[in-house]
Amino acid sequence: NAQNRGILYQTRAENSSDPTRRTAYLRQAAASVEECLAIMLEMGNQVGAALSYMELGKTYRLLGDFEQAEKQLHQALQLHESLNIPDVFKTYWNLAALARDRGNAAAAAQWQAKYDAKRAELDARNRADGAGQAANPLANPQLVQFVAALAQAAYQARAANASLPPEAAEALAELMEQPGALGQIGLFLSAIVAGEAVPAVPAGLPPQLTDILQALVAAL
Repeated sequence: NAQNRGILYQTRAENSSDPTRRTAYLRQAAASVEECLAIMLEMGNQVGAALSYMELGKTYRLLGDFEQAEKQLHQALQLHESLNIPDVFKTYWNLAALARDRGNAAAAAQWQAKYDAKRAELDARNRADGAGQAANPLANPQLVQFVAALAQAAYQARAANASLPPEAAEALAELMEQPGALGQIGLFLSAIVAGEAVPAVPAGLPPQLTDILQALVAAL
């Protein structure tokens, strides 16, 4: 919620023609995103922290505080690249925008090239995933969304040292009973919830499911 409020304030600032109001909105955006970042760091959620650092970098760039913007964006970059988070392209774009604002055309071109290359890679991957969905039922968008929701519930349960909510626990139990890869995903998530040593991500899954489970591992 704090992150979303920050993005809302950013949007209001970008749509405002009043410099004073624009600055006030951006200050509110920074405060909200910093609140979210503190929560993410306390939880050890590096994926969430990467997004907060990126949003802070954008906010400080819009405020004209280029040094602080660069600091936050490089924090985001370090996490995005070390965890291999696909959203790294957004950080590349913000670094390119920062370089342009500073009048550094050479650096802007370098970051823009990295942005373009990553977007092309992701677009090609998405096209390949779409072509393979008919042949691989595990790539079904509804199933991917289901696993993502269970992974989020598993993360929250482990972080809070608590049990899954009843509906999530029932869904996980049903998943564990499925044959093949689905059952392996269920066992993987069950180990996460139980506080056991983090197991290896099951092999042979579609990229969408592998990304979800790898992001979960990275966040723990």
